[in-house]
Amino acid sequence: MGKHEEFSLAFAGITVHDMFNWLKVLILLSIEIISNMIYHLTNSITKSINFKKNTNSNSEFLTVIRKPLTERIVQLDNEAIESIALGNASPNISLLKRYCSF
Repeated sequence: MGKHEEFSLAFAGITVHDMFNWLKVLILLSIEIISNMIYHLTNSITKSINFKKNTNSNSEFLTVIRKPLTERIVQLDNEAIESIALGNASPNISLLKRYCSF
């Protein structure tokens, strides 16, 4: 926010993006209310897919892979959180640790 020109360009981009999202919601919601087209389309797509639940499968199988990796890479810096809470934080402080060991 210290660079006024970059901030105003970013704010303009955000505004355009928000207006696009609002228009998309208004148009698609209107179409759905009038014709139920999106419901019928998604209903036909999901009926064409053969979903079978495997009772032997483990629903948390990705956690076994993801958890050790993310715990080593993405770690919160407790000292940074403490300095923010005490009001002693610098403007460029990061909540993530910069160098995490493997």
